Amino acid sequence: MPAGNPEGIDLQILNTSRQSESESPYIPRWLWYFDEAGQRRELADKELTARNEPLIILGEPGMGKSWLLKNIAASAGVTKLEARQLIRHPNPQMLIGNAQPVVIDALDEVAAKGDGDTIDQILTKLALANHPRFILSCRVADWRAASSVSDISQDYGVAPLQLHLVPFDRTQQRAALAVRVGDERAEQMLEHFDKFGLDCRPFFSGSRASMHTCRVG
Repeated sequence: MPAGNPEGIDLQILNTSRQSESESPYIPRWLWYFDEAGQRRELADKELTARNEPLIILGEPGMGKSWLLKNIAASAGVTKLEARQLIRHPNPQMLIGNAQPVVIDALDEVAAKGDGDTIDQILTKLALANHPRFILSCRVADWRAASSVSDISQDYGVAPLQLHLVPFDRTQQRAALAVRVGDERAEQMLEHFDKFGLDCRPFFSGSRASMHTCRVG
């Protein structure tokens, strides 16, 4: 019987049924940030494209940053770009076109390879495209907040808004699991997680609800 699974619940469904983002229904997200007074505020994902300042989407691995950005890009009628794709392209204006906002995913994947100051490389490319408004995602651990915020503020004349993904609540967790196993089974699995201290809340991306990302509490 697998460790961390005392009742022998069959979790293979979650490990083998990793549907692509395009096959999974999108589940709306909330994000939080601190305002100028230091008060915590929240924004719905549908409010993001109406913001004028650059936006930084922060979250732990597997929380659904890419899924969120794909939805934002689709809603705005633009194409989601990978950070490496933008950095390597010789003509960013051709790549970006008239897209507003420019949606840039996976800054952390470039940073992890040690390719220099990645935010500076991104800003250099955006400058060549006349400083379009942008939304950028990054893992919390790879976000160099102080220096990156300063660089963006210099280029754009306004500080970026740093937003953190709010983990799925119980209803969202159930919806993400139900896509694969049905409503009744999803609730049984959540009760199992609770009973044996399996904390999956930070890791439900909706598109990747798989047990290998759960932690034993």
